[in-house]
Amino acid sequence: MYKIVYHKPGIIKIEVPLLKKLSISKMNKAFSILSEKYANSAIREISANPLTGKIIILYSKGQIDILNFLKEISNDDFFKSL
Repeated sequence: MYKIVYHKPGIIKIEVPLLKKLSISKMNKAFSILSEKYANSAIREISANPLTGKIIILYSKGQIDILNFLKEISNDDFFKSL
């Protein structure tokens, strides 16, 4: 699960407690899947800090419903299995 920590059009920061517990290899795989499967011109950048468990997503406002995007990712079978 995740919690939205900060959100304004174009940037959202979410807290994902599980992120702190992932091994480096699982984290790399997760970001590889995000990059390949969810590549979207509206998503400009995704960065994570495993020490804080936070992810920042920069996106083009008006081109994507970021809350639906987060829901789609959280329902992905790979991310459910972490």
